[in-house]
Amino acid sequence: ILCLAIAALFLSCTKKNQLAEYESIKLLGIQGNRLHQVVYDYDIENPDFFESKVDLISLYVLSNDFEKAWEYLKRAEFLEKKSISKEYLCNYYGIKASILLKQKKFDESLSCCRKAMSIKKIGAKYGFLEGQILFAMGDKEMAFYSLDKVFKNNRDNASLEDKKLYSILLAEKQKYEESISLLNHL
Repeated sequence: ILCLAIAALFLSCTKKNQLAEYESIKLLGIQGNRLHQVVYDYDIENPDFFESKVDLISLYVLSNDFEKAWEYLKRAEFLEKKSISKEYLCNYYGIKASILLKQKKFDESLSCCRKAMSIKKIGAKYGFLEGQILFAMGDKEMAFYSLDKVFKNNRDNASLEDKKLYSILLAEKQKYEESISLLNHL
């Protein structure tokens, strides 16, 4: 039993070291304006590393290459259990939810969004996405409830689209002053 405990501790330290090494390499890539290439090269050298795949998904989404993003999303799916960082796991679910929303796969999108939200402390920011998904599904009442809750605790992280949708839903609830106030701060 002692040998197993020592082995588990060693593996845990090794994984944390790998994540720290990866983050350092990413920082160098950012400073040299070569982030995509640095992450891509790291991923090629470390094909079982979940976190680099999540970053590649994000980079491809940012460049509007959803086909490549989906390809890396599928690769990451097989490695999900090897995730080292809760933050990367949370972002994986959130990005997956966003892509599925874009594909109009609302139930799957909502499920992924709620997985992201279930990750304590860092998942709350996906409450905005939950509101967007619920609205896209036609459930204005739950969309309002979701956005109302997240706006009370996390207003500064709302996107322009989140604010617009919330102001519309506020107006539909006849909360005109709040709606106008929010629109005035866009």
